[in-house]
Parts: sequence; structure tokens; C-alpha cells
Amino acid sequence: MINDKYKLKKDEILSTVLSIVGMFICICGISYLFHIMGNDLSWGRIAGFFGIIALLVAVFGIYLVFADVEILRDKKKLVAMCVLMALSLAVYMAIQKFFSPFAVPYAFCALICGLVISRKSGFISSLIVVLIMFCSQTFFSGLAPNDYVTLCVGICSTILASYTLSRQTKRIRYIGVAFILAILTCLMTCIILFVSAEEADYLNAVVYSLLSGFISVALFMLVVPVLDSVFNFVTDFRLAELTSTDAPLIKKLFKEAPGTFNHCLSVSNYTEACASAIGANTYLARAAAFYHDIGKMKNPQYFTENQLDGHNPHDEITPELSTAIIKKHVSNGVLMVKENHLPQLFTTFITEHHGTMPIQFFYSKAQKYTDGTLEDTGFRYDGPTPSNKISAILMICDASEATLRALNVETREQAEQIVGNIINERLIKYGQFDNCDITMQELNVIKQTIVTVYLGVCHKRITYPGQQKNK
Repeated sequence: MINDKYKLKKDEILSTVLSIVGMFICICGISYLFHIMGNDLSWGRIAGFFGIIALLVAVFGIYLVFADVEILRDKKKLVAMCVLMALSLAVYMAIQKFFSPFAVPYAFCALICGLVISRKSGFISSLIVVLIMFCSQTFFSGLAPNDYVTLCVGICSTILASYTLSRQTKRIRYIGVAFILAILTCLMTCIILFVSAEEADYLNAVVYSLLSGFISVALFMLVVPVLDSVFNFVTDFRLAELTSTDAPLIKKLFKEAPGTFNHCLSVSNYTEACASAIGANTYLARAAAFYHDIGKMKNPQYFTENQLDGHNPHDEITPELSTAIIKKHVSNGVLMVKENHLPQLFTTFITEHHGTMPIQFFYSKAQKYTDGTLEDTGFRYDGPTPSNKISAILMICDASEATLRALNVETREQAEQIVGNIINERLIKYGQFDNCDITMQELNVIKQTIVTVYLGVCHKRITYPGQQKNK
């Protein structure tokens, strides 16, 4: 019996079958265009080749089911990976036919799938493309030394690009990636030609094999922004762009809700430090903090940080209405994510950073006007509770930043007690981390990190001559 984690829903099975069949058709079409069209080949030979492709594609699908099933549950990633595999094969065959077989950028598929999909899927997708390349050469051109280059260089480049080079966080580092790939390809090519070919143009092989590493990285840099735009992926490169203060929505937040803007900046410093401390994605943590309160732009005057003139409109309305307005910033934030074509993952952080916590201030205010016991059900956020570590970090940092600043805490002991109470309340009293895989050790690291960042921000400065407080 198959474990439940491997089971797919009917629509997921359908999308998987359609995507893989579509990829198979595209690969067959590409192979026909470069190797079959115009050649006098028997139908049996062509059918045998297509059968090999079908077998490789089937193995690819089986691998995903048992090794990376989450890809099959994400239609966008599945389609993107199939498109990338077909595109990679077309690029490889075109360069081989019109340029040089030694210049084929075999690392391209592994680099790009490893970045935008996953390392495991990046490895298997690139390996399948390399095997299809090798089979097409041996089926239609006969086995030659160049074919061993395809197989050996392709597999080595795939392993290297998938597991060691695909997760660089700075574009400049990919120049080093290009050098590593170029040297590996050159050495492997020369060794294979020396062993298997009696006569070979080593100069030609060296020049083009060195060039292949740079072609891989150049294609990678060209395609990643296109994928980000077409499939709305959340790559580290895009997250860096979205967390720039020049990003359109961030500039709008600064103009319309400056207090919220500064709160988001402060929270981003906490979340980034906490994510780094526990080994989570710092780019994602920072972006989550930047955009978690964008919904406050709809009614900025109802949030304390934006009440610069001292007027509080909540003094004029009931606690129930105040609660509804405060809760509305979550749904407004979700709408703004869709309207501005931001990554869908941002809606997760927006809806989860308050979880199902009660809005304590207005609940306490309502109790004063109520005889007897008042349930807090109507004064809670709608949730859901955090489903990942970034959401949990954001929830803790959001509350800690506001509380520490409001109480103007000065000592480490006080700060540790306050942050500890915030974490314990959410962990034990309200069960906000029940659906999250965060550990007690990580929660303690987060607490210490928040306190360290806070004390660093609120450090005392000396008074310079001529400075004095205005009376």
C-alpha cells in the first residue's frame, strides 16, 4: 500500500499526466526537428527512439512521485519544470548542431531547476535531458567519442550544478560558477578525447568546452527573470528586488502609512536576523516582514503607528467595529497581493502572522461595557495559524517589536522576560505553533536574537556639546 504522503488528488493526477505527456510530445518534436527530419530512417528505428524517450519520461514521473511529490502538487512548478526540460533539450541540440558539440551548456537545466524548483528535481530533470541527448546521438549518428563527452560531462555538470552551485544568492558569484563549470568541462572533455579518440582537435575542444560553462550561466541569467515574471516564482533574486525601498508597493506604503512603513522595516531587521540564526531563508523572512501589513494602507488612520496627530478614531466607535476594522487589514493585504501580482506565498504570511490571536485591547475594552463573562471569539483574528517557520518568526517578531518599543525596555533581563512571555502565550495558551514544525530550541534562539537586535537598536548615545532637549 502506498503511503498517504505519496497519494495525489484526482486533479493533481490529471495535471501531472497532462504535463508529462505534453513534455513527451515536445521532446519528440524537438528530436524530430534536429535528428529525424530530412534523414532517411526506418520507422522501426524512430519508434524505438520514441519508446526510449517514453521510458525515460515515465521514470522521471515515478521519481517525482516517490522523491519529490510536492512538485506534483504545485501545478505551476510542474509545468515550469516540463517547459524548462523541453527548452534545455532544444538549446542543447541547437548548439550541438549549429555551433559545436563541445559547447553544449549541460549545466543550464540543473542550475535553473535547482534554483526555481528544487535541488532534487533539478538533478533528475537535468539527468533525463542528458540521457535523451546521449540516446539521440547514438541512435541517429552512431557511437562516437563526442557521445561519451555528452554522457560524462552532462552527468558531472548535473551533479555539480544541482547540489553545489544552484543556490548562490549573489549574481556576481555565478561568474565563479561559470569558471568552475568551464574547467570541469574542459578537463573531462580532454580526458575522454585522449582515451577514446586517436585523432582529435584539442584546441577546438578546449576553447568550446571552456565556453560551455559561461553559456550555461549566461542562459541562466537570461531565463530566471522571465520565469519570475511568467510563473510568479519566489527566487532570492526577486525577493531582493521586492524588498528594495524603490519597490512600487513599498513606496506607496511609505507615502500613505509612514508609521506602518517604519514598523515593517523594524520587523524586517528582526525577522532576517532570526531566520539567519535558525538557518531559514533570510530573503524570504525579510520580504514577509516588508509586506505583512500592506493592508493597513486602506485605513491607515485606524492604526496607532500612523496616528501622528494624536487623534484616535477608535475613541468614537464601538470595540466590535474597531475589531472588524483592525481585522480587515489582513483581507485587504491579500487583495493587494493579487492586485499587484505579488508572489502568492505572501498571502500566507499576511494571513498567518496574527494566527487566531485575540485583539486584546478591544476585547478588554468591550469587557468594561459587558455584564458577566464575554467570550473572546468575536475578537480573534480569523487565522490560520502559522504553517511554516517564517510565519512563526514573523508572528513573534511583529508582537515583540511593538511591545518592546511601547514599553521602552532598557535591560536585557526585562527584554528576555517580555519576549519569552510573548512566545509562551502563543505556544502554550493559544496553540499558535501547533501546525508549524518549529522546535523549542529554535524558539529559544529566536528569543535571544530578538533581544540582541532590540538592545542593539536601542543603545544609548553620548550627548554632544551644544545638544539639549527642547523644553
